[in-house]
Amino acid sequence: MEYCFGPVRSRRLGRSLGVDILPAKTCNLNCVYCEVGPTTRFTLERAEYHPTAAILAELEAVLRDPPAPFDTLTFTASGEPTLHSGLGELVARAKALTDRPVALLTNGVLFSDPGVRRAVRDVDILMPSLDAARAEAFRAVNRPPAAVRVEDVVEGLVALRREHPGRIFLEVLLVGGMNDGPADVQALARAVDRIRPDRVQLNTVARPPAEADARPVPRARLEAVRAELGDAAEIIAPGELVAEGRGRPVAVRELLRILRRRPSTPEDLAVALDLEPAGVRDLLHRLEASGEVAAERLSGVLFYRAAGDTGGPPRH
Repeated sequence: MEYCFGPVRSRRLGRSLGVDILPAKTCNLNCVYCEVGPTTRFTLERAEYHPTAAILAELEAVLRDPPAPFDTLTFTASGEPTLHSGLGELVARAKALTDRPVALLTNGVLFSDPGVRRAVRDVDILMPSLDAARAEAFRAVNRPPAAVRVEDVVEGLVALRREHPGRIFLEVLLVGGMNDGPADVQALARAVDRIRPDRVQLNTVARPPAEADARPVPRARLEAVRAELGDAAEIIAPGELVAEGRGRPVAVRELLRILRRRPSTPEDLAVALDLEPAGVRDLLHRLEASGEVAAERLSGVLFYRAAGDTGGPPRH
């Protein structure tokens, strides 16, 4: 499969069948924490980066005979999916093909454009990001083009909430020393009050980031920020899921597809692929010895990625 992947176990969406609709890494931000790596095609232009017809043809084939049961169909990208000009058509067709909820992972930058808001109107679960509501922190963490103002991003999200009938889960990713100070959190709280998302999902750096100085925020600080952001806020923490391997054979192709998209721990892979953790670790050791995967540590945690790759789509 060129565009579809999974299903993988998502800590927010259950078993998620993903659709990756952009070439790596096409984005309108260049976030310091991004697990995909630095942006290589830095653009605000909406275009048909992959042919809409080709994505739809593969999606239709996959949904006729899914590789495994799934809970959610998730549009994502090796970059920012709202840059794809065919997104509205992709969503409409997906809704006609499955009765499962359709989700979209997005950085939210383009929701100041009414046309983009119309394109996502039928998405059941919108998952935009807002890592900062102060211009200084926004530029430090997300590194947008000069034309993008955080004030416009917030206004776009406010308009999205007003027009969108589905659920909105707003993700806030905190980077130590960049967007986690008292003034940053106060500004975020004011923005959250205006946006009124169904949930605010707090996260921090948990995978090898684009920039080495992107540091995670301690759990105690996340708890304090959660309290400031109100009753809708929750902490989403990788590693809280428990692997429940069901003993099916380890699939090398599936494992490598995930590692080409995002760095993962052995525990991540065991959960995502529904495999025995011991089998996953053994396979990773053999793939590392053959040079097909590489290992690195972040805050003492061992991650694997496909050798020669920089990562994949944004976090699920």
